[in-house]
Amino acid sequence: QPDKPDIVIDGRVGDNLRKTLLANDVEVYRGLKKKLGNCGGGGQCGFCAVELTDEEGVWGERSDYEAKKIGKNGSENARLACLNDITGPATVRTL
Repeated sequence: QPDKPDIVIDGRVGDNLRKTLLANDVEVYRGLKKKLGNCGGGGQCGFCAVELTDEEGVWGERSDYEAKKIGKNGSENARLACLNDITGPATVRTL
């Protein structure tokens, strides 16, 4: 989060990334539109997009569906937190 210091979260492999971020008080949905208009983790809104840097290459490619939902404004490292389960170490930044 831009206005907060970096934190380290110990997530478990297999756990959903969005749920893990929210459980650790990471503000995934910033702004009123995102807070009120998010789909609750159903992969429909694209508001939970995060920048994911995979240091070990274990997260794999993002899906075509994710790319479509994120749109042209997201970098190629942008992922939807709700559609990704933790597969290994990564640096995640909220957008």
